[in-house]
Amino acid sequence: MPLQSGSNAMLAAMKRRYRKELYSERVEQIHAQIPHAGIGVDVITGFPGETEEHFQETYSFLESLPVSYLHVFTYSERENTVAATLPGKVPVSLRQERTQRLIRLSEVKKKNFTNIALTQIRPVLWESEESKGKLSGLTDNYIRVNTLWDPILVNEITPTYLKEALPDSSCSGHPQIFEPALN
Repeated sequence: MPLQSGSNAMLAAMKRRYRKELYSERVEQIHAQIPHAGIGVDVITGFPGETEEHFQETYSFLESLPVSYLHVFTYSERENTVAATLPGKVPVSLRQERTQRLIRLSEVKKKNFTNIALTQIRPVLWESEESKGKLSGLTDNYIRVNTLWDPILVNEITPTYLKEALPDSSCSGHPQIFEPALN
């Protein structure tokens, strides 16, 4: 779900037609109706005019939301856009530092979300690529899982018991890898 910022001042500067309170309400509604939903949030760091206070407001807001992970983007100027002409440019090094802070928060959220899924049986869509004797797939709530390679499972959806968390060796932006036991 695109948020972009957890600061109402920054949302207004970005010309967004919503406030963080509405966003929070929507996330809470989803969470209430689908408790195991994997909710990813798009957020931008370093938009022109973003102060440390605005960033901290975003960080605290994201920390408080029951979301699963963040897609964090560092703002970069694009020619012929209104944003490129705005005052209050944030130094690139500070943008990148803020991005890293939110990526660390995302890692904590992903770990918490995936740990809650341990011992659950979730439907998994198994993908076709084999790597190191493993088959990879995604649960219905976007948790990346692995099992031993079995070509019969490719493009199949199977109920899968998520038995243990393994160290995250996936690409940034993907939930932690699990080793499931097939039922």
